[in-house]
Amino acid sequence: MDSWYVNPTAGHERHGQSVLYDETTGRSIAIIYDGKSHGDLLVSAPDLLEALTDLVTHYDWGRLTYDESQHETVAPAIRAARAAIAKATGKEFD
Repeated sequence: MDSWYVNPTAGHERHGQSVLYDETTGRSIAIIYDGKSHGDLLVSAPDLLEALTDLVTHYDWGRLTYDESQHETVAPAIRAARAAIAKATGKEFD
């Protein structure tokens, strides 16, 4: 997993401006203009993508246990997860 973190931009803390950094490389990834909540979401993005990918993989392998009556809610959720993974990785989703 990536090690990303957010720090306020010097002199702009009260305006909610921060920078997203990659701890591994020390490079800045993005400037965040609208506060901490978006920074927290961006910091967690690599972990969320990995977790979602693992969940879909377990579904594909038949390792995700659910009651058959839940199929109508599980199948659309898995389809939405696949679409989100495709969007996050720049791939097409059918």
